[in-house]
Amino acid sequence: MRPAGAPEAGRRPRRGPVLRLKRGRERARSHPWIFKGDVADVSAVDPGAAVTVVDAAGRFVGRGDYNPRPGLCCRILTRDDEALDAAFLERRLGDAVARRISGGVPALGRLAWSEADGLPGLVVDRYASVLVVQCGTLGMARRRREVEAALGRVVGELPVFIRTKTGRRSSRGSSPPTAGPGAQGRRPSRWTKPGSGSRWRSAWAQDGPLPRPARERRRVAGLAADRDVLDAFCYTGGFACHALRGGPGAPS
Repeated sequence: MRPAGAPEAGRRPRRGPVLRLKRGRERARSHPWIFKGDVADVSAVDPGAAVTVVDAAGRFVGRGDYNPRPGLCCRILTRDDEALDAAFLERRLGDAVARRISGGVPALGRLAWSEADGLPGLVVDRYASVLVVQCGTLGMARRRREVEAALGRVVGELPVFIRTKTGRRSSRGSSPPTAGPGAQGRRPSRWTKPGSGSRWRSAWAQDGPLPRPARERRRVAGLAADRDVLDAFCYTGGFACHALRGGPGAPS
């Protein structure tokens, strides 16, 4: 019985650029990361492009994004013999959103998270009427327009804001825009988010309150009553504002 997603016996996987693993380095069959030390050879391929991964005997392992610059040089997106195209992105994003919703797309929260949703390097958050997309790998940065289009089909035509890490680890060697509007409309210069009796206003070019820890912020408000609170490295003030609401103690 062949593994799920493996080609039928005697049938070679779809070609294109191929990355061949060293003998004894077939852990990629159960792990989505491939390091340079696992690679026997790889076809000539542009950094960030998709490759077909095969084992030392040429058997199909999966398909993923390859970047020769970092030590973690390939991230597997699928173990099926399928194209990493627009339809693939739409399926994966649709599945990710479906796992998080009940009766509709959430107005605030994380819609997709990297390997956990079979989309290594891609993080998607929704802040009210705007989607924030972070591309953490060169492969995802290269297909960011396709990601935006797929999100439009999955959650609707919302403005998309691109956030990409800067500095040494920027998309593992990519150079996309560090902050800017996506293709699906102009982004607002600021956004406002209600929550827990407070309203947050933040510029898109800056980090704003994280979408997830609302419960934790409410808990801080309860614990802060009659206490002085030191806000040290707690993002951009969400916890401090809830501490202020919790009682007479003032954040330092």
